[in-house]
Amino acid sequence: MATTDKQRRAEDEHEVTDQLVANENEAQAAGAPGAGYLGGDAQVKSGTATVEAFADPTAQTYAHGAMMGAAGAFMQDPLWNQIFRALWAEEHDRVAALKDVKAVMLALENNPILAAYGECKTLEQRGEQPGQADPKAQRVLPQEWDVWLDPKEPGDLSKVKIAHGNFWTTVLQSATDGQKDKVVGYGRDDVKHAKSGGQWLELFGKAVAMYRGGAAPDGAAAEGDRMAAMQRAAAATDAATATNLAIDFLRKENGGGLILDVKSTYSTPTDINTFIDALQAKGVHVMGVGTFRHTQLDGLEAGVRRVKFYHGITGVENAAKDGSLKTGDHLMFNGGSLVSKRGGWVRAESYSVDEGAFQSLASMVAEHDLAVGLYVQEGDVDERAIDVLVKLVNRFPAVFKDGFAYGNLSGKAETETTGTGMGAQQQAETLDKGKQVGGEAKDLGERAVEAGRGLWDKLPSW
Repeated sequence: MATTDKQRRAEDEHEVTDQLVANENEAQAAGAPGAGYLGGDAQVKSGTATVEAFADPTAQTYAHGAMMGAAGAFMQDPLWNQIFRALWAEEHDRVAALKDVKAVMLALENNPILAAYGECKTLEQRGEQPGQADPKAQRVLPQEWDVWLDPKEPGDLSKVKIAHGNFWTTVLQSATDGQKDKVVGYGRDDVKHAKSGGQWLELFGKAVAMYRGGAAPDGAAAEGDRMAAMQRAAAATDAATATNLAIDFLRKENGGGLILDVKSTYSTPTDINTFIDALQAKGVHVMGVGTFRHTQLDGLEAGVRRVKFYHGITGVENAAKDGSLKTGDHLMFNGGSLVSKRGGWVRAESYSVDEGAFQSLASMVAEHDLAVGLYVQEGDVDERAIDVLVKLVNRFPAVFKDGFAYGNLSGKAETETTGTGMGAQQQAETLDKGKQVGGEAKDLGERAVEAGRGLWDKLPSW
C-alpha cells in the first residue's frame, strides 16, 4: 500500500506557509458564485479511508487544527466548496489551486469554514439529518484555537489572531527563553493577516447558516435552487446572529468548548485569564489552555484545564526525571512517538505500537496520576497509524484520560498522507532523546518495562 508519492510528502510540517489572506468579507454573499456554480474547483488529490472509530465519543477531545485532517474531503465536497467560495472567495481560490493534500491542510488549519464542516458532519455521524446542524440535538465536538493575544488588549476578540504561525514565525517567537518574552509573531504577516476571534466566529456561524439553508433532505432541489437558498440564508444572517450561532457550538451544555493553544509565548497568565473571561462572558466554554511554555499555566483561573504540551514521549520522560512533571498533571504530546513504522520503498509500510514507549508512558501515568492526551500532525500521518492510535486509546482509557485530539471525523482518515504523525516534531523528539544519557536513561527504561508489562500483555496483535 506504500507509495513513493506518499513518502515524498512527509518531510516538513511547515514546508508550506499557512498564511491566511486578509479579507474583511463585509458583505456575506459579495463575490459569491452565481446560482449555476456547482463547486468542485479544488485540484487537491485526496481520499478517505475507514479506520477504527472512537468507542467513547468524548475520547475525541477536540478537533485539532479546526478539523484540518478533513481538509481534502472538505475541498472535494461540492456543497461545502460552494459555501467556502461564497463566504471567502479569495481564500477559496488560493486553496483550490493546491494539489498536495498536506499543503491544503496547512493552508486550512484554523479555518472557521472547515471547522463548521467538521461540526456538521460530526453531528450527522451522531444521528442528525443532513442540513439539520443543530448543536442542541446531538453532542458537538469541541474545537481548538491557536491564539496570538494582543500584547496590549489581550481580552479583545477583534484583536486576537487565530493562526498557527508558519515555521519561521514559530521559530523566531520561541528560539530562546529571552525571545519568548518578545512580541514577534503577532506582527508577522501570516499572523497579522489572519482572522481575528470575532471574525472566526462570524464566518463559522454564516457557514452553518448557509449549510442549513441549502439542505435538501428529499434530494429534489436543483443545484441552482440550492445555491440561491444558501445565498439567501447568508444574506439573512447578520454578524450578531452568526456569532451567536457559532457560540451555540461552543457551549458546555451542548458538549462544546475551546481548547486554547497559546502561541503568543509573551502572554502572561493574567493576559490569558483576561481572554478566558472575555470568551466566557459570551457563553463560550473554555475547556483548557495548552502551551509548550508551561509557566504560562501558573495562576490560571479555576475550572480551566492546564495542559502541558510536549513534542513526544521523550520530552515527558525528561520532565519526569528532572522533577518538572507533577502529580495530577494534564499533558498532551504527539502520539506518533508511540508508533513504530517499518518498511517502505521496497516493502510495504506497516505501523504498530512502540512497546517500550507505551510501557514507559504507562509507568509514568501510574506513578504521577497523569491525565494524558494525544495529537498528531495530520499532514504527516498514515491512515494505518491513525488506526493504531485510536485502537490504543480505546483499549486503555485509564492511560489516555484526556483522549486523542484528532483533527478528522471519527472513523475516517486521509489516505494521501504518510508517516507516524510526528512530522517536523521528530527533530525536537530527537533532541530530547539526546538529553537521556548513560545509566539514567537505562534505569528509566528498565522501570518502565517492568511497570508496564501487565498493560502490554493486554494489547492485541495489530
